Amino acid sequence: MDSGNLALMIPIIGQIIGIIAFLAVISIFLFAINRKYKINELEHKERMLAIEKGQPLPMRIPDSKPKSKYPFTWSFVLIGFGFAITAIYFIGGTDIEALGFGLVALFVGAGLFASRYYGVRKENSQDSEHAEIAGKAVTSSFSDENASQVEKSIEENLANEEEVEKES
Repeated sequence: MDSGNLALMIPIIGQIIGIIAFLAVISIFLFAINRKYKINELEHKERMLAIEKGQPLPMRIPDSKPKSKYPFTWSFVLIGFGFAITAIYFIGGTDIEALGFGLVALFVGAGLFASRYYGVRKENSQDSEHAEIAGKAVTSSFSDENASQVEKSIEENLANEEEVEKES
């Protein structure tokens, strides 16, 4: 190939790569929608079969995201990246764009850190409230009066079982 033909092919290859990337993104999106539709259709069929057979409806398992062990990872990465780019601007004397990119990354990381910090604190306070409520319910259900009533009912049940055994 001579250099003239190669120069003409470069823009065409770039357009082909762009078209292929666009089609790949669209096909992934359509695949995800189709998969969700199929899952909903199968759940519907399962529920209809359960109703026809008179069985209880199957329970739906809620989609819950597991809690992350490290909720602040990306915020620290962005803050560090922002500091590094900003330091390069001040130390190296590069273009003003470096300062802009550095500050954007720095403030996005700070915002992400603040939102995650607030969310983690909120989850922890809700967990402690739930534990406190559960603790009160357990302690109130097993007070001294309830314990004596439970002991009496256990003794009565044992006495009834002994009578049944003696009769047979």
